[in-house]
Amino acid sequence: MLPDISCWARIRGDGYHAYMVAGDQPFAPAQRALSAAVRMTNPGPWLTCENGVGAVVSDGRVEAVMSLGPTCDAEARDRLAPYMALDRLSMAQHDQLLRGGAEVHRGGEIRACFGVSRGAVEAAIAQGATSLAAVGATTRAGTNCGSCCPEIGALLRAARLRKAM
Repeated sequence: MLPDISCWARIRGDGYHAYMVAGDQPFAPAQRALSAAVRMTNPGPWLTCENGVGAVVSDGRVEAVMSLGPTCDAEARDRLAPYMALDRLSMAQHDQLLRGGAEVHRGGEIRACFGVSRGAVEAAIAQGATSLAAVGATTRAGTNCGSCCPEIGALLRAARLRKAM
């Protein structure tokens, strides 16, 4: 279904699907092939960047994102998923998304319900979130099923210990 694409993965999060694609073809044909394969109706306009990241943004919300490169970028999911969970992108977040995500969002997923990375939680703590509720308000982590609350608690305790030293 996806000619000239050697690898692709669909990532499902809270209200979104993201596709990571690897292959040798240019972005535009890959985007058309992927859109046809997943039967997206009018998935545009696609905003693209030179680094192979493209996104559909409507009213400030990311509707679709694709990362295309010569090899599968396993870390792209952790970098791009936090943008998909936002209700409205700021201009800075919009630019970061098209550049492939901010460094702060790298790291393993801590929150499966909303696709929040460990790096995003650590960044929220570094920026002043000192409780589970504050982390949840900033990242949505810990606000649904609660399975990530123990790990978030451990990150908060570790931050407090570092600060006390």
